[in-house]
Amino acid sequence: MKDQDLWNKVGYFSIAYLKDFSDKIKCLFKEKNYKIDLIVGGGNTGASITRLTQIILQNLKIKVPSLSLPIYRYTPTEKNNKPYEGGDKDKFDNSILLDEVKKKIKMPLNTVLFVDDEIGEGNTARMVLELLIKASEKPINNYFIVAEDQDFLKINNWVNKYPKINIKIFPYRKGIKNLFNVITYNVPYDYNIKIKNIIPDDKLSETAYMNVLLGEPVKEFINGKPVFTHKYEEILKNKILEFKEMQKEYLEYLKIILNF
Repeated sequence: MKDQDLWNKVGYFSIAYLKDFSDKIKCLFKEKNYKIDLIVGGGNTGASITRLTQIILQNLKIKVPSLSLPIYRYTPTEKNNKPYEGGDKDKFDNSILLDEVKKKIKMPLNTVLFVDDEIGEGNTARMVLELLIKASEKPINNYFIVAEDQDFLKINNWVNKYPKINIKIFPYRKGIKNLFNVITYNVPYDYNIKIKNIIPDDKLSETAYMNVLLGEPVKEFINGKPVFTHKYEEILKNKILEFKEMQKEYLEYLKIILNF
């Protein structure tokens, strides 16, 4: 199937991905009965998928602390302020976030669950792990990953560098070649158009529409530091009179898909 044909069906795939993600989270917490100390995500999709996880757990009546971090995999430049590709020399040093993480870690982290829309090389997962290791007073024993598998087990080259930590991936789906961020394309078409008419793609990616509709922040790089901002949500609230109602309806829409 041609790439364009696949992208024309991305909305259909995203609904299936939502259900599969939910099933995987339920499996870990209910069937396997894992005791998770912290749920963590990195970047824009990390923030939205962390919130999605909390929505699922709320339905299960399970409470687990969560943390989202504005991770940048590569250093932004004037030409590309949202880089997603680069070499080792281009990787951003997220240790600038360490003090912030230390303030938010209030408990021993025996088992951490990292959630994201997808994982390939696992750069974001590793950057988050490094911050947690440095911020935690006691060793982390388990680092579990739930994400769409973009050949993580084949191409990652860093898991073995943490021999004392049980790093394990629980993929909710096997990635479809040349389709990326699939689960985030679940936003209904009419909501998509309304947002796009106010904020162009070069300012707010479609993959972050889920963030603003769930009231989650979007990352930006300001004065050499990654930060989370709600400014896009505020713009939409000011420009779209019914945006707060859209947010409520979107949450109910997700719950219907997930059969809550």
